[in-house]
Amino acid sequence: QLKNISNDKLNEEIEKFNKLRIENQKMKQELNRTETDSMDRDNVINNKQSQLEKRIKNLTNTLLEKQTELDMCISQKNEYRIKLSKLQEQMNDGMSIISNKKDRDLEMGGIKNRTPILRSKSGVTLLRRKNYTSYKSINYGINVFDRIGLEFAHVLRNKPWMRLLIVFYIIVLHLWC
Repeated sequence: QLKNISNDKLNEEIEKFNKLRIENQKMKQELNRTETDSMDRDNVINNKQSQLEKRIKNLTNTLLEKQTELDMCISQKNEYRIKLSKLQEQMNDGMSIISNKKDRDLEMGGIKNRTPILRSKSGVTLLRRKNYTSYKSINYGINVFDRIGLEFAHVLRNKPWMRLLIVFYIIVLHLWC
């Protein structure tokens, strides 16, 4: 009888053990499910964050490109303004030269136009290019240096920090010597 009682208790304990093992497995499965769910949520959040970061980078790059285009357009607009004012000055100077020559020629008894003035298709009066020497290569070199000087002046006019940099450079040179 003692054996039966001990067998019954043993069987009860085995059943409890099996129930606890099943419950433990269920808990593990639930824990795994919650972990995978939380991992999925974390992955979704990370994906959203990475997508937002990519979008911010793309928008930043686009903004920089548009700002560069805007700066280029503004500088080109300023160049065109300068060219327009120069052409207007040349046209005004050319008109005054033409009227002065006609007045003088009328006093001499004839109408002769001896000024080297060219007219473009748009009707703007242009002064002829100067030939500084009889050598084309030297004239070309002079024109290149003129263009470089004008471009340098344009940069100095549009960028005040360049002017300050040059003044600072000159001051440092004077203090060094």
